[in-house]
Amino acid sequence: MMTALLSPLLALLLCAPQTINSPKEEPVENPYLPGHSNYELWEGSVDASELGIDVFVPEYTSSHELITIAGQLTNNRIAVRGTGPNVSVVENRDRLIPLGDSIAVIDVPAGRAQVLGILRELDLKVGLERKHRMSREAAPESTTVTYTPRHIELPTAFNSVAGQPPGSGIGLEAIPLYEVGSLLLRGTEAQVARAVELLRSIDLPRKQVLLTIYAIAPHEGPTSAGLPGELVNGLAQLVPGTNFDLLGSASVRTAVGNNQVKLESTLRDGEDLSFSAKPSGYDQGSGEIFLGDCSLYVNSRRNADGPNRETRVSTSVSVSVDEYVVLAAAGGDRTFFVVHTQEG
Repeated sequence: MMTALLSPLLALLLCAPQTINSPKEEPVENPYLPGHSNYELWEGSVDASELGIDVFVPEYTSSHELITIAGQLTNNRIAVRGTGPNVSVVENRDRLIPLGDSIAVIDVPAGRAQVLGILRELDLKVGLERKHRMSREAAPESTTVTYTPRHIELPTAFNSVAGQPPGSGIGLEAIPLYEVGSLLLRGTEAQVARAVELLRSIDLPRKQVLLTIYAIAPHEGPTSAGLPGELVNGLAQLVPGTNFDLLGSASVRTAVGNNQVKLESTLRDGEDLSFSAKPSGYDQGSGEIFLGDCSLYVNSRRNADGPNRETRVSTSVSVSVDEYVVLAAAGGDRTFFVVHTQEG
């Protein structure tokens, strides 16, 4: 169908008389294709029988817009020698003819190939430039703020806002500044506001606790005066009718988090006590503190002539505030190792 339409069009274009020998155009630099300028494919004229026609369909621009831009790159006129009675007549004809949404390119084969290449490149570059311009105009303005955590570690703050899944409403750039202990947040005003809100919801003072470890042994003498009554009553349920001797204790104040705390003490009977734990969680509703990675080590040097006695215990436990919990009972005398937490 297109061929049937183009054949009469080509015949009409080749036969229509036009202005003879139009002046040569000066080179014009085009903003879309730097370095290109006007050119002429042939010196002089070409025979009308050498002309052919190709059709180019723009994908990103209109045919009229593309012809206008291409006219700045290539001479849109071609000198054609007539045939038959007009063999001595030289006519200037248009190379590019708009055909609705398409462009007819009329020239010799090499000229058509060159012009089609320019049209393709122009169509793509003009379309991309327009797309980028529209994208820049539509993009919301970004803002940058600095957030300095007060109660949580910088990596914790960074991980809470970086790499949020789609739909979280965060979707911003987060850069940890370890030298100053701050977090750089960059995004739209709404994104930054949501990130700061999230950070403030987790950047809270950590629960302070006093952690105490007791070493207590049953004995026949009176119960040690320094033992809390609640602790003695609890042990009496485990070993009825027994008094208890406090061999030693150690305390440390710490914040609930991911820090490992360690207590060391030399007990009254010469044993070395070492206890470490990580108070890593606090349940506000139940008042329980989770002690993870609990490690208890006791080394006895009481028998100078025999081998040392060692006790090792590893566990994790949840402890209610102000509750006494027996972690282990070891040794022939069943020494009890009790942990106690208190709000500090």
